[in-house]
Amino acid sequence: MDRGLFEYTSMVLILVNGSPSNEFKLQRGLRQGNPFAPFHFVIVAEGLSSLMKEVISKNLFSSYRVGIDEVEVNLLQFMDDTINLGEVTLENVITIKCIMRCFELVSSLKVNFSKISFGAVGVESSEVEKFARLLNCSLLTLSFTYLGMSIGANPRRVTTWKSIIGKF
Repeated sequence: MDRGLFEYTSMVLILVNGSPSNEFKLQRGLRQGNPFAPFHFVIVAEGLSSLMKEVISKNLFSSYRVGIDEVEVNLLQFMDDTINLGEVTLENVITIKCIMRCFELVSSLKVNFSKISFGAVGVESSEVEKFARLLNCSLLTLSFTYLGMSIGANPRRVTTWKSIIGKF
């Protein structure tokens, strides 16, 4: 079949002071440094958050519980980083894989699984490796650096905090 028959064109319009502009065709994606990029990310992140809320409401994902009150924590987002937290079960891993695939389809964005890491605490390493393969991602080992801070390092050691103190 001729691929040209299935070419999609998107027409968009924007609101300027509450009034719609003329429709125009999208020609390029956002480039790094574009002032619209952070706003675009917030919209996209909200969509991912909504997908997560939906699977939670349908009991398709078991969240990680924190503290005496067992507050459910399942999604942390900061800038362009997302951390999913939950019980280490095959059902949760499959659900995360489905969420990422749905996210790709709905947002027209590509999830780069080679940049994703999977890790677990208190679980057999063979199980963690199996889940990482299922997600087609790398293994996350403790300790690692997140937002310039060493996660999994001993917080009582001065060397753990040197890089953060140096930034101030």
